Amino acid sequence: MVFNVPAVRNELPNFLRYGRDNNFSFPVYDQGWLVQYRTDYNKTWPAIADEMNWKVYWGSNPNASILHWHGPKPRLGKCIECFLEERQKEGWEKRCGGCHPAYVPLLQFAQAADGGRMCAQMLAKFEEYAQQAGKS
Repeated sequence: MVFNVPAVRNELPNFLRYGRDNNFSFPVYDQGWLVQYRTDYNKTWPAIADEMNWKVYWGSNPNASILHWHGPKPRLGKCIECFLEERQKEGWEKRCGGCHPAYVPLLQFAQAADGGRMCAQMLAKFEEYAQQAGKS
C-alpha cells in the first residue's frame, strides 16, 4: 500500500475519532470504514493503477505488482477455503454458507474470471509466507 505519510498522520486523529464515534461498526470491515469516512467528510484521494491494487476476483494478471485481499480474507472464517474446495460444483454458494453475503458476488466474479485460479494462487502464496513467518 502506498501512503502519503505526513497527510495520513495529519488525518489519523479525525479518522480514529470517526471510528470510535461509530463503534468501529462498518460494513466489510476496514474498507467500509475508509469509504464511509471519505463519503461523510467529502475526502478524495487519487486512484492508483489497477496493477498496483489487483483484486483476487479479477482473475490472473502477470502485470499485477500488488495483490489485494479485497473481500474475503484468508484464515478469517472458511469462506475462501470453502470456495476453492466447492467452486467446480453447482451451487457452491449455498454450501459455503459461512461467507459474508457481500463476499459471494466477489467469489462469483473470481469463478467467472478464471475459475478461481488467481484466488488459489494467492492463498497458496499467503500460506507460504505465513509458514516462513512461523504463523502456520
